Amino acid sequence: MREQSIAKQKHNNRVISAGDIVLLKNDSTARCMWKLAKVEELISGADGKIRSAIVKVTRSDKRPICLRRVVQHLFPIEVKTTDEEKQNDHSTLEDQSTPTVEGGPNVMLL
Repeated sequence: MREQSIAKQKHNNRVISAGDIVLLKNDSTARCMWKLAKVEELISGADGKIRSAIVKVTRSDKRPICLRRVVQHLFPIEVKTTDEEKQNDHSTLEDQSTPTVEGGPNVMLL
């Protein structure tokens, strides 16, 4: 049992950080019915590992509520980009020039 537990921990590659959008696991409903939530704060244990998180989820009346959930019940759904990739995307957009339209004042743009 100890070896299985260690093997499980090694294969757990999910990394959750504040600001992530996650699915909240619920054993009583199908996975397609799990709620979406935003991670507001991470809570670490005495050993320094992240053990739980405060997540914000909307209730049935559309009001937000904060809940504390263990990370084993949180499944991240968004792909993260690194800061370097963000900078490259912005520089590519800045390098592109806007097209110019030649013609007189009677040119119609669609």
